[in-house]
Amino acid sequence: MALEKNLTASVMRWLKTIPNSWWLKVHGSPMQMAGVPDIIGCLDGHFVGIELKVGSNQTSKIQKFMIAKIKTAGGSTVVAYSLKEVRTFIERIQNA
Repeated sequence: MALEKNLTASVMRWLKTIPNSWWLKVHGSPMQMAGVPDIIGCLDGHFVGIELKVGSNQTSKIQKFMIAKIKTAGGSTVVAYSLKEVRTFIERIQNA
């Protein structure tokens, strides 16, 4: 089974090639707010949150809560299981 860190690395490599964007891999710690997506960024002035999962992993209640908060604030979020899903998500934002 693929590891989430491998998916994260491939997604981050691809995201960094997108012009007019900024990306940060969030590394959880006791000092950080729980539920923040794995990757946060800004794409053409739009806030983006990307939660990555592998296999049968699902989002937790706090992750679902944070995703809803980001959407309510006007940002875009996705729970993705592959680089292809992330690409499709980003393309939707770019073409909006």
